[in-house]
Amino acid sequence: MRPVDLTIEKTRYSAFIQGSSVLEQELRARGINTCCECTARDAMLLDFRTTMVSDANADHTEDEHNATLVAFCRKFGDVASTDDLIARLTAVHARA
Repeated sequence: MRPVDLTIEKTRYSAFIQGSSVLEQELRARGINTCCECTARDAMLLDFRTTMVSDANADHTEDEHNATLVAFCRKFGDVASTDDLIARLTAVHARA
């Protein structure tokens, strides 16, 4: 973590549960509209774009990890590797 990185404490699994944290307010104030499993599911319901970074998350086994990614992609958002996500973000910022 770098000194410029924002750190938000939460008191529940999802940082979007009312009273759990100030995550939603901080994201909206910064114009951030993308997120990542429990929090990403709630984020999708609040109209954030959600992406699960396939090689930056894990589960107990490889089969469970893959099942989570498939379920997430079917109902909650996108799944991308770190390299793919960096390329997408770089392209978006280049167009801006």
